[in-house]
Amino acid sequence: MKPDWIWTPIAYRNTGRDVYQRIKFQGYWRLIPLLLSEALRRAPLEPKFWDFECLTSVPEVFLSKVHRAFNPSDQIAKNLSFQTGVEHKWLLKTRLFGRHQVGLGFKERRSNMKNRFRCTKDIPKSVIIVDDVLTTGATLEAATLALRRAGAQRVGWLTLLRTI
Repeated sequence: MKPDWIWTPIAYRNTGRDVYQRIKFQGYWRLIPLLLSEALRRAPLEPKFWDFECLTSVPEVFLSKVHRAFNPSDQIAKNLSFQTGVEHKWLLKTRLFGRHQVGLGFKERRSNMKNRFRCTKDIPKSVIIVDDVLTTGATLEAATLALRRAGAQRVGWLTLLRTI
């Protein structure tokens, strides 16, 4: 399922990759507001962003919650909500156990995401899904499918970084 809108301003290579790996894997999550502010300065949000009712973040699998004290997608969504005034809601839930996407190939990522998400009640008609890195799109496609099945008519994708 493809998005109705997408914003992914930073390439996941060189400095962008190095900074983000420190954030995600070394606990420098307090750098997220600075990285987001810089991304917004370099690539301002398009007018279509303001047509969406809310932001929702991609939930993490159980093991990620155990190993890391924060969810990068939540931090990005909360900071974006603070900077823009667009409400952040937790609309997606993940199955309790699942494999990490890191290190998986394209087909494995798609298979790993199959039926991964379910939704809360009262899904708005238009939602932007926030994630940290867009790699193959498998995570966001699975989340989009869940939201559309639950009633969302328009779904946007927003990631801070992209590998594609």
